Amino acid sequence: MIIPVADRIKLVRPEAKSIFPYSNSLFIDDDIKTMIDAGAGGNAYAEINTGGIQRLIFSHIHFDHIHGVGHFRHSEMVVGREEAQAYQSRQSYDAFMGYSLWNQLMDVPRDDRLSQTVASRDDVNMPDFRDYNITGHLWEGRVIDCGHVQLKALHLPGHSPGHYAFHIEKDGILFSSDLDLADNGPWYGAPYCNVGQVLNSIRRLIDIKPAVLVTSHRRIFRQNEDNIPLLFTRYLDIVLKREDRVLSYVDQPRRLDDMVKLEVKKLALPDVPLSVFWNKVMFLKHLNNLASHGMVREVEEGVWHKV
Repeated sequence: MIIPVADRIKLVRPEAKSIFPYSNSLFIDDDIKTMIDAGAGGNAYAEINTGGIQRLIFSHIHFDHIHGVGHFRHSEMVVGREEAQAYQSRQSYDAFMGYSLWNQLMDVPRDDRLSQTVASRDDVNMPDFRDYNITGHLWEGRVIDCGHVQLKALHLPGHSPGHYAFHIEKDGILFSSDLDLADNGPWYGAPYCNVGQVLNSIRRLIDIKPAVLVTSHRRIFRQNEDNIPLLFTRYLDIVLKREDRVLSYVDQPRRLDDMVKLEVKKLALPDVPLSVFWNKVMFLKHLNNLASHGMVREVEEGVWHKV
């Protein structure tokens, strides 16, 4: 589905819901036709002459943003320089994603979720990493000229090391990528994530005060209908409240497994391996963040206690 956002700027929404394995794309239909992200699915891209897309930009390397690369084989490709190496092969991608941590935190085998996801969707493909013809890099403040539209790259790490948003300052439009105002807050459940950076990135978005907000997984937000800074403030508060809960769980010495069991029970979270793994990693991020501020310490291997 193609939804106009402003002159020359269009949202490409998946045919299904824009949740994993899908994400929204932002299409700049300008002199240099530019697509941000490739996760809307083949059915959505069928509405566009993808062969005419001259430039493909990846906001970051997560699967639900990159799997549609095969639709854009003739495009130049621009990625965050922090993640460029991980596009070289499936092996480098898996190493970057840190899947090896599963064996340290979980006592069940890891399912190959990507293969299962691809098998269950008719418009999602496992990307051939030979299709990632990286021709340029993103960095903080880089301005990408599309003709009439200029995209300013904003490095907003935490969700991933090379996570970028894009600000079209002239029109007051912000594409915030995966800092998306999801009801359960931002995701930072991988080894490379950083909760302190997530907090700083959201605070930066609060200060921008865009007139229009487009995200990777939600609807279009408009300031004359939605209080966008307030929505981001509430989004930030989800992370801060989680950190408060982590701190409350270590009022006595506790292991990570026991903390996450308390969290799953308290919030009625899905008690399935993938959800448990993500929560363990996010809790570790909070514990390390609290430890850096002298608020908790690891009193013995794997056991944490409030200072």
